[in-house]
Amino acid sequence: MNKIITTTINLDTIIITQNYDIIYIKNLLIQNGIFCKIFPCPKNILDNCVPVIVVSSIDELVTKKILNKNNVSYELIKMKKDIVGELLEK
Repeated sequence: MNKIITTTINLDTIIITQNYDIIYIKNLLIQNGIFCKIFPCPKNILDNCVPVIVVSSIDELVTKKILNKNNVSYELIKMKKDIVGELLEK
């Protein structure tokens, strides 16, 4: 069986939540097999440098299912590049 190994370079979708514990959501995703990391939000997405969870767009449907099942309100934003590329953008 070929399993795609997800790395930071695959992280191209930001999860924006309000009034939720970001660590709780990150742990929820990890427990369900979703590779995710916390990064500062790129300035071209939001003006302030709040921490956001970043996932791969490959896992978008599963991520939505997990968040919806746990009644988390969220917004997913697909970036043009991966998170590191977006953060390095001037």
